[in-house]
Amino acid sequence: MNNQFNDFENYDYTIINDNYVSTDGNNRNNYKTITELAGRNAAHVVVEVDNNYENEEICNNFNWTRNPTLLLLDEYHKHVTRFRNPKIKNKHYGKKFCRRRKICIKSALKMEVSKKDYKLMKSIMDVVTFLLASFVLVVKAIFYACLPKSYKKLKKFDEEIVLITGGAGGIGRLVALKLAKLKATVVLWDINSKGIEESVKLVKAAGGNVYGYKCDLTNREDVYKVAEKVREEVGQVTILINNAGVVSGRLLLDTPDHLIQRTFDVNILAHFWTTKAFLPRMIQNNHGHIVTIASLAGHIGVHKLVDYSSSKFAAVGFDESLRLELEKLGATGVKTTVVCPYFIQQTGMFNDVVSKFIPTLKSTEVADKIVDAIELEKIWVVIPGYLWVTWLKWILPWGVMSLFLRGVVKNASGYSEVLSLNNANVNGAKDDEKTNFQKNTEMILFKSVNLQERFCKNFRTCDSCVQAESYCVWCFQEDFKSDRCGPPETLKRLGCKQHNIIKSNGESKILEVEDKDFKGVTDPDNIEESIQIKPQKLSVQLRAKQPLNFQFSYRPAEDYPLDLYYLMDLTDTMSYDIATMATLGTELANLLQKLSKNFKVAFGYYSDKVEMPFSKMTNESLVNPCEVAGKVCEKAFDFVHRLNFTNDVDKFVKTINASKTTSNLDNLEGGMDALYQIILCEDHIQWRENSRKIVVVATDGILHFAGDGILAGAVRRNYDKCLLNENGHYDQSLIYDYPSLGEIYHRLLRHKMNVLFAAKEDAIDYYTKLNKAIPTVTYVGKLAEKSTNVLNLVTDGYFNIVKNVYFTTRSDNIKVTFKTNCNKHSGWNVSSECDNVEVGKEYIFDVTLEIDRVPDNLSEETLVIDEKNIAESLVIEVEYIGKCKCEDSDDDDCSGNGVYKCGICECAEGWKGKKCELSCMNQGVEECREKNETYTSTTCYGRGDCDCGKCFCDEGFAGIFCQDKQCVTNKYGEVCSGFTQGVCQDGVCRCYEGFKGEDCSCPTSTKICTAPGSNHVCSGAGTCDCGKCKCKPNYSGEYCEICDTCTGLCSTYENCVLDIVTNTKNSSSCQTEDGNLFITRFINTSISVDSSTCYIRHEKEGGFICDAQFRYNIKDNSLVELDIYDDCGKPVRAGALIGIIIAAVLGIGIMLILVWKARLMYSDRREYARFLEETQRSKMLEVNPLYNSPIRTYEMPRELQTFHSS
Repeated sequence: MNNQFNDFENYDYTIINDNYVSTDGNNRNNYKTITELAGRNAAHVVVEVDNNYENEEICNNFNWTRNPTLLLLDEYHKHVTRFRNPKIKNKHYGKKFCRRRKICIKSALKMEVSKKDYKLMKSIMDVVTFLLASFVLVVKAIFYACLPKSYKKLKKFDEEIVLITGGAGGIGRLVALKLAKLKATVVLWDINSKGIEESVKLVKAAGGNVYGYKCDLTNREDVYKVAEKVREEVGQVTILINNAGVVSGRLLLDTPDHLIQRTFDVNILAHFWTTKAFLPRMIQNNHGHIVTIASLAGHIGVHKLVDYSSSKFAAVGFDESLRLELEKLGATGVKTTVVCPYFIQQTGMFNDVVSKFIPTLKSTEVADKIVDAIELEKIWVVIPGYLWVTWLKWILPWGVMSLFLRGVVKNASGYSEVLSLNNANVNGAKDDEKTNFQKNTEMILFKSVNLQERFCKNFRTCDSCVQAESYCVWCFQEDFKSDRCGPPETLKRLGCKQHNIIKSNGESKILEVEDKDFKGVTDPDNIEESIQIKPQKLSVQLRAKQPLNFQFSYRPAEDYPLDLYYLMDLTDTMSYDIATMATLGTELANLLQKLSKNFKVAFGYYSDKVEMPFSKMTNESLVNPCEVAGKVCEKAFDFVHRLNFTNDVDKFVKTINASKTTSNLDNLEGGMDALYQIILCEDHIQWRENSRKIVVVATDGILHFAGDGILAGAVRRNYDKCLLNENGHYDQSLIYDYPSLGEIYHRLLRHKMNVLFAAKEDAIDYYTKLNKAIPTVTYVGKLAEKSTNVLNLVTDGYFNIVKNVYFTTRSDNIKVTFKTNCNKHSGWNVSSECDNVEVGKEYIFDVTLEIDRVPDNLSEETLVIDEKNIAESLVIEVEYIGKCKCEDSDDDDCSGNGVYKCGICECAEGWKGKKCELSCMNQGVEECREKNETYTSTTCYGRGDCDCGKCFCDEGFAGIFCQDKQCVTNKYGEVCSGFTQGVCQDGVCRCYEGFKGEDCSCPTSTKICTAPGSNHVCSGAGTCDCGKCKCKPNYSGEYCEICDTCTGLCSTYENCVLDIVTNTKNSSSCQTEDGNLFITRFINTSISVDSSTCYIRHEKEGGFICDAQFRYNIKDNSLVELDIYDDCGKPVRAGALIGIIIAAVLGIGIMLILVWKARLMYSDRREYARFLEETQRSKMLEVNPLYNSPIRTYEMPRELQTFHSS
């Protein structure tokens, strides 16, 4: 650049002159160059333009957004004119101004500008500008702080995708629940897959849209990999909450290096990886939010939290620096927030912190503040707010601050001197750490290294060492002189190199999961693609006496293939049934279509063995078995398979119609022969592998079983052979005996088949008893005469099979416990069976795996959980913890009397010594004496016998040299219930704080006896003894909450129910002290009355009176579920009620009068009718019957009349 322009450079200008741009103003490419050079974020830009060019293009192309001002060299007035960004005030003013001027760089040479005066003026203006801007911003902040929340603009979450690290419990879980209620899509990350599953289940139960992923935040590649998976499956994350954190709580010099490294990996470095994974897309869309959950320890130091406090200082600096970068990039739509809370209870990290002046925080309070900060897009949040005063540390003397800080937090590691970690963020606990995931998702690491050393040194082989406890490891270094089993810090201190240490692989845990989503039947020819069980495969590791719990789901698919085999008893008494089946073609097709669109049917029939005493063997009877009855029927047969599986119903019906009956002698039939061949001849009959398999047996007779065939000379047993000939006839029935019921049962289970016995009235009782013997694979229905109801029986049998789900597994080494809640209105039932399953609904099974000891000569095993009716299963690859795989040297010289393994010779019986060179026949006792520099004990301390260099202790004593008195063991064989609960000293268990009892197995806390949400131990109706409630008479239940004449826990949960049914937003009433929210759901039907059913009356807006009926259920993980049925009705007003009563009284009175009047009229009419009837019957004369007329008439006799006339 020309020296003429040095003054401009000193004045912080970017000059674009003829060194950069041609003076030919008509070249349009120059303007692009001008724009690009002006985009360097310079404070000011000076542009050289030819005199003859009007500079409208410069104004149009100049980057006003990235550069605050443009300096134009005014040719006429000989001075520099500052031209401000026209977009700030008047968009068109700047362009008009540019068009009115022609400028030339040459006029700048004549300017005389004082560099010193300019710098002074610029500094003053910068200060004044800063003060004015600061004043405006402070006033704005105060005004905004005083503004009610209802007037503030709140962030809407319904279109946001929120990712929360550390979401398996604690604050992460609570924030997820609250954001889900605000309609956000929530993504949870955590290393603890079980905790993630619980969180996902809780959020879904609250009606939220949630996804859970296992992610190791300390592994950068894993973070990027899972982030890409989230983008593909969920979408672009718009809000990132870096919540994961761990704490050690030790003095710096007592903190192992790997714990310090982990603290920084999780608490700060993970923030870099997650932010880099999602921030670029946020900047591209100019929309997003990065939330950093730091700590007040990120502003002030804390005793025993050097590593933690340092990482949180870094987190605060991370947020502040990131915010400045985003502002510089102009990403105004991407916000950042840093949250700095005080110590939080109920998260598992600071539960035991001893705080003097300032109370510790509730987790729900902190979760509310975090969500509120995101809604309002706050930059800083300190919880509680009054701790902003910590900025005083910069002006107060250090002595004052030191006194204050040491007084506020007496002990950051708590009373019990334990190291607590949020299990949501623990990445593979080290081998010296005793991990134990609890209800509040915390992991306790005991610091008693000396006790660990004492325990571990009792184990003399690698396998027994690593199986003992997770903190016991083995050193296989050849020149190692000390005890080879011990905590890793101890072995390293004694000279064992890291690469010579065999670790125990930690605790029982899930290593890998293959979890494809449910999938229905879309292609009948590719049924294998359907998925009804998830997950499909697990890889786990198991430690002895440490159960592993997981859950799997089952959802029966619609239109799952159905194979229906129709087996008929074709003895002569069933002849009319054939005719009935021939008329059911269309109805049968419609029925099967309703059951499953992917159906197939097959047909076969049976009678009995063709031999005496089952069949008549005369020549005539062999040709026509019905000749005795004067009929003609088919030749005798045992079993005939007539039709392979087909979806042609017409062909199926025609085959049945073409069949002929036969006859036999006795009332028992050979149906077991037929059923056995149907099961075994899968290829011949063409059963499909992936289908529901049902055999319908239509009969009116009973069955022969094993042993009956001896009567006909059939004595051999069929060992799983299909014996049908090419025509489908069972022609070896006279060689093989009938199968037993046990054989039928086990083959049905193995081949996943079910039998529907459609029996007529004479035989129904027989088959009912048979069903009771093998209920899981059979169903019985009463068949009407002529089989008219056969379709109804098929329907009932099919749905009975579908609704009954039964999972089984088998292992000689692993104890498998199933739980399910499908057969209960609430809670878990110890069972692997459901009998109320519906197609399309999802059912959850809880499984616990446990081993008492690691199997000998077995390092892994495959466990399969099968459903009895479908060809799907859950495969579990089990790796046993406790099998050492050492990198031994080639030196395996054990004198031929033992095996060299993991640094030592394991001697054969009768030999001892480091190389098994000493025979026990010439044994000494030196190896049975404990020695140190000043002391040698007696042989086995006189408390046992020395045999081949080993002490076999008398009863009541233990240890390598029988040096210890034996303490009580718990049910798992652990001395003093393990080193987590007590230690053995002189034969007595010394229990740690929080435990009591002879074996330290009883917790002293009564919290475990207090129902979630309640403040009363054992509901006030019992006492807490050893972690269990002992209830008073008439009370029962885990928390003594069940009482026939009492309200149980109704009063405990009625406030929550009231808040929900009245839409009162009071989260504290619906959560336990641990911050776990109650799961509430409304149901549409009245609740059946039992001991957990409660009633409460309340009033809603609009004058409605409601009777809320609710039922509570406390799950194994202390979660509370509330089912609510709210029945509301509007009451009648008092005046209206009085009017109704009066009207009712009058109405009833008038009605009674009318009834009386009607009855009277009816009576009168009846009497009048009777009167008329009597009148008709009387027939009286008009003259009085007593009246005697005086007139008499006499007639002359005929003879006299003749005489007189003559």
